[in-house]
Amino acid sequence: MKQFNAFTLTFVLSVLTSILITILALLVSPKVGHSQSGNFNLFGGQEILAAFIVGCIYGGILGTIVGLLSGGFFSTVVVGRENSTEAYALVVAFALLTGFGECVFFYFADPSRFSEDGPILPVYLVISGFLTSLIPQLLAKKWFGF
Repeated sequence: MKQFNAFTLTFVLSVLTSILITILALLVSPKVGHSQSGNFNLFGGQEILAAFIVGCIYGGILGTIVGLLSGGFFSTVVVGRENSTEAYALVVAFALLTGFGECVFFYFADPSRFSEDGPILPVYLVISGFLTSLIPQLLAKKWFGF
């Protein structure tokens, strides 16, 4: 029962984390590129609505995939660890693998996108995957006291 609860919590938190990271990235991304007017207006009404809708869809799909992987890893590998340092090391290592795996997946899906967007896209993908996996696992570890 403890493993099922750990899986469920990690999965739900992964989906929510992915949605939040995606919405924030969509709101900030137009501001990172070249600004035509020099105006830095972060919160426009339609921009927020579009970022929220697309972020929920895209982040929900990506978060479901990462959540299933993270939940499965956490509930099977981390739950049984008695050594806390070893458990943290496993969680961080898995989160890094998730981040790099996300980057590789998107590279093979559309390699031309990486040359168009420059170095910011791989950095975003690695950080997004890393945080989407790391944050829920650390919260679940704290919640269940593993």
